Amino acid sequence: MNDNQEILHALELCQEVCRSMVKGASDREREFLEKLFNELHFQKTNQTHVFTVSFSESRDQLSQWRAYTRNGGYALAFKGGALSHVANGQGYLIAKCIYEETLKKELINEFISNKLHESTTAPDIDLLAVIAANDFLIIAAMMKHQGFSEEKEWRLISTTSRDDPSQIKYRSVARYLIPYLEVSVSPKVMPRIDSRRFIGIDEVLVGPAPEPELSWRSCMQLLIDRDIYFEQITPSGTPYRAN
Repeated sequence: MNDNQEILHALELCQEVCRSMVKGASDREREFLEKLFNELHFQKTNQTHVFTVSFSESRDQLSQWRAYTRNGGYALAFKGGALSHVANGQGYLIAKCIYEETLKKELINEFISNKLHESTTAPDIDLLAVIAANDFLIIAAMMKHQGFSEEKEWRLISTTSRDDPSQIKYRSVARYLIPYLEVSVSPKVMPRIDSRRFIGIDEVLVGPAPEPELSWRSCMQLLIDRDIYFEQITPSGTPYRAN
């Protein structure tokens, strides 16, 4: 994830719940909570990677065009079933982001309560704490600051590959390198429709641009040349404003 503060916030919430559960816990449960707290601290200080792909329920939102495009861009609308197909076949979970603080704490409480129940019979509490902290990273990736709730974000979250460096690739930006994983939408993963490659695209939305007709035509040509199936290409209803 590019914004590591989101993960840090979720880890701190989980540590907060661990502290609150210590009171009234049995000796074994207290031991597990303390070990889990320490493992969460390790996740914070080592900035463990969580790989996600972001989507939005908001089809044509001005704030997102402004944030992610400057002088034109495109939004790809995917079919939900196609995303689920990709997720299930390649070790990803598709989940809706959680913005409300009360819902975050409820989910964390449920998660820790289940792990506490496991700890009563677990032969190795140290190992259970490590596994629990790693499992929580997936939940943490669902959580986002409530100030971004208008984005109505969904995420494709990697549930595997975090411990396999060979699968991690890197791309460069202005000042540093960004690690990432590739998600395949090849014909081996997705079916074909009308003899064209189907990669899950339902619609391509052409964003506000100085020359919207040219943006529309060039996108159409790309999809045809690459033999990619799509339902429609639609111009954004948001007017273009030059900077």
